[in-house]
Amino acid sequence: MKKRLFIDMDGVLARFHDEENYLVRMYNAGFFENLRPFGEMLQAVKLFMRCNPHIEVFILSSLIDSPFCADEKRRWLRRYLPEARNVLLVPQGVDKSDFIGELTPLDVLIDDYNKNLFSWKASGGRAIKLVNNINHRGLIGEKWRGDLIQYNDMPFATCHKLNTYYEYAQMDFAEYLQAALPVALPVASVG
Repeated sequence: MKKRLFIDMDGVLARFHDEENYLVRMYNAGFFENLRPFGEMLQAVKLFMRCNPHIEVFILSSLIDSPFCADEKRRWLRRYLPEARNVLLVPQGVDKSDFIGELTPLDVLIDDYNKNLFSWKASGGRAIKLVNNINHRGLIGEKWRGDLIQYNDMPFATCHKLNTYYEYAQMDFAEYLQAALPVALPVASVG
């Protein structure tokens, strides 16, 4: 079965919400191209891609209604993540899971936005929330209770977490239990 990892850009790779007045400024030229990266997450993605050439990695980012957005996102990726060959830009208003189509548990999405995570999971994929510096306080809507990755986790830890998921995702339940349970120790005889 094909393994695919889909990674959101704004709020996951790029520090979107750090910008002052970002809801207004994101329509201006230069906004997306000049976002600062989340360094640890960017390094984790690079490490994961290098260590897992058998897993297809996609950048899956939504567009806004701006004449600058698509080109600037592509330029940002060429600058910070030139290894990304599969870049999918989702038109404004289109659900990411609908854009991709049929999903399996081996289709993993890393996103910072709960709406995308809930939809992805409901469509049959695996959803992991990237907890950035502002998005997991439970102030608006239902709080995500699924898998989490922290934006400032060490790259190796993030890569290991993803590898472990893909390893267990292919097992049936009996194999999973065997791998997850500790080895039984022999019982000493009393005598």
